[in-house]
Formats: sequence, structure tokens, C-alpha cells
Amino acid sequence: MRIAVLQPRTSASAAVDAPALVSLVLRAADAGADYLIHPAVPSLAGMDEPGLDDALDRFAHCLSSREAAEGWALFEGDLPDGLGPMAFLSGDACLSGSVLLQALAASPASAVLMPGCESDLQAEAVLELALGLSESLAGLVVVADSVGAAVGSPGHGGTAVILLGEVLAEAGEGEDLLIVDVGVPVPAPAPRAALPQIPPLLLQRRAVHRGEKPVPDYPADLS
Repeated sequence: MRIAVLQPRTSASAAVDAPALVSLVLRAADAGADYLIHPAVPSLAGMDEPGLDDALDRFAHCLSSREAAEGWALFEGDLPDGLGPMAFLSGDACLSGSVLLQALAASPASAVLMPGCESDLQAEAVLELALGLSESLAGLVVVADSVGAAVGSPGHGGTAVILLGEVLAEAGEGEDLLIVDVGVPVPAPAPRAALPQIPPLLLQRRAVHRGEKPVPDYPADLS
């Protein structure tokens, strides 16, 4: 199965970002992708983009940031055979030990993280977390994010496709499109490792968003 993962560049202008995103989607379709994953572009939030909808119509199956509000969900329908069930986690839900435990209990075959990283360091920490999740939560883990935001705002890249602890593809520093061929059904981790510790930097981000001090959150350990 051919999976396409977009890393769109975000700016302050929807007039710039909308056609650039449409162009990435059309490139993915021309590459013969069976499944498309694309993260949020902040400048387009809440906007109706007919051109984007028309481009997405070229795919029988796709996952966009519009599928769910911040949190997590388990997708079982509208997926190509062998890719599901799929755990979808966005925002701070990607960084919550309790949420990861809920997702693990659902036994997903694959997982998509859209963390909305606010710095390059956060993006590096999420990749570290995703590597561990590909050996515990689900065999296939995709991280999808936009790029180009100022420090403190969501959109600092880190887009990657990981299979059983191996990075199959990783986006560059700017706008990028990952095209990856993955065998299905997706293999499960065997033996299945314990859920990884959540990097302290990501726990700190979560705590700041909640107006709290960082506290240990299973399976994280700040000691």
C-alpha cells in the first residue's frame, strides 16, 4: 500500500497556504498514493476551501486534521484493508500516558500523531516518542505536522513514517511530501514492548498548557 504524508508550509496568509496545500495533495495523487494523511495548516483553520475538497476527492481514503478535535479516536471504517484499526491522536493527547494506555487497549494496527509541535526541540522529542510507540502501541506510526511557524506556535515539522522502530521516511526542514510503500496487513510489534516514557520536554509543554507544573504521568518518569 502506498501512503502519502504531507508536511505543508504555513504562513500568515491563507491565500498563499491554500494553493500550496492543494498542490501537495495533487502531487500525492499523481504519485499513486492509496491513502493520504495531512495535518492542520493554522492559517486555514475553519475556512472552507473548495479547491482542497476537490483535490481530496481524488482519494478514496484520507485522514485530515479535520477528522477529530484535539484528543484521540479509533478509526475502523474508511480505511484501506490492512491499515486499521487506526489510533488518531492530536495535540496534547499525543503526550498523555493515560491516553496512550486507552489507545493501547484498543489494539490498533497503526497510529497517526498530529502533535502540533511548538518548537524544533519538541518535534525531535515527538520523533523519539513515536519510535517507541512503533514497538509498543502499533507497528506503523505516522507523525504529521506542518512547518514554518514561529516558536511557540504549532507547526515545526517532524513529519515521519515509522515501522517497528525503523524510520522509513522523514521530511526535511521545509514543505515536503513523503511517499512510502508499506506492506499490509501492518505487522504488530512482537514481542510488544512497554509504552515508552514521555520525554520531559513534552510533559513540560502539556503542563504549561494546563497551567500546571510538570508531574510524572505514566509511563513517563521525570526522575
